[in-house]
Amino acid sequence: DLVLQRTSQVLRQVAAESSVVCRFGGDEFVILHQIKSIAEIDSIKQEIRLGLRKITHIEDMQTKIRVSIGAAIYSECGNISDCIDKADQQMYADKELRRNS
Repeated sequence: DLVLQRTSQVLRQVAAESSVVCRFGGDEFVILHQIKSIAEIDSIKQEIRLGLRKITHIEDMQTKIRVSIGAAIYSECGNISDCIDKADQQMYADKELRRNS
């Protein structure tokens, strides 16, 4: 629970004030964010990774939070369900890429 709480804090710090951050079951989170450019997606991903990397201890226990991130653009998907599915597919691809590197 503490890892999820700290993760949530980082996501809220990274997300814009007008964005929505929510837990999407288990250990997955969703950020609804209106992007200004495609490059902004990579910037947000990087900020999330950097923020989570800074968490090295939780309650005196050494901690390393690993993250896989997917993203989707609503206007390219047509509906929220397809958008979440696309982001989920990207997240699993990211997880596989990180596992093999």
